[in-house]
Amino acid sequence: MATDSTARWVPAGRPTRRDLALASLLAALAIWRLATADAIVWTAAAVGFVTFAIAAGPAAAASVGTGTGSWFRDSSVLGRVLVIVAAVALVSSALTALNVSIAMVASFVHGNVLGAVAIVGFKGVRTRRAAE
Repeated sequence: MATDSTARWVPAGRPTRRDLALASLLAALAIWRLATADAIVWTAAAVGFVTFAIAAGPAAAASVGTGTGSWFRDSSVLGRVLVIVAAVALVSSALTALNVSIAMVASFVHGNVLGAVAIVGFKGVRTRRAAE
């Protein structure tokens, strides 16, 4: 049963060469930035990784995630832009009000990027095993 629910976590099909090239580039960039950063908040990086992996995986496959995704896709371009701008403004305001350090935000974002790379890798492994 677990494979039935995890099958919806990522789009069907193998990652394209473009997907793999972009994932490799993003992984290299994120790892380089983390390795050369003056300050790294490893907890924030780990939370960013896990948050993205859950949001793109099981949370996206849940009824709330599929409903939100279809609502967002059904919205007009202007509606999508307004939602994104509002989300950025809300997050920026919260980070400013809570006085969150730039190192923590950067670590979280790099963790998110590595989470995206992990999803592409998961997709590749999953489709390769299904083909065998």
